[in-house]
Amino acid sequence: VPVLARLFEAAEMSTITITNMPYWADKIGLPRALAEYIAGLNLSRFELLMMLLVFYIVIGCFLDGISSVVLTMAVVEPMVREAGIDLIWFGIFVVLMCELGLITPPVGMNLYVVHGVRQDGGPFNEIVRGALPYVVIMIVFTLVLIAFFLVFNHQGEILDFLGGPLHS
Repeated sequence: VPVLARLFEAAEMSTITITNMPYWADKIGLPRALAEYIAGLNLSRFELLMMLLVFYIVIGCFLDGISSVVLTMAVVEPMVREAGIDLIWFGIFVVLMCELGLITPPVGMNLYVVHGVRQDGGPFNEIVRGALPYVVIMIVFTLVLIAFFLVFNHQGEILDFLGGPLHS
């Protein structure tokens, strides 16, 4: 049964790699370097949020949610605060991005959970294909959330543009 032994070795190696990925990402400084690069771009609020959306999706492909937050927040939070983005709203944004990372391969932990409890033992790529519509839905929801944030955050400017507050 050498094939079975090689299968177990490969599974053990991938588990070790996935488990240690946050350690190695921190060791090489990848999340901090990406966050500092984004901070240096001098972006508008919308551009910053779009860049952070992409940033957290990429980071979520390789790190679990808590590692993404712990490794990036020290750099991202001051950048967000300086841009005038509400920190509670940003917390909701980060949670959404971390949840999106849980269904984004290759580390998407929830994909592995679903694959593990699957009764028919089908291939992993079917689970990934099945999760893709949910990835798209979460990205669209996040874009709607960003649009509402931008509208409500600038409502005073919009009312001034329209001629002042509306009175009944």
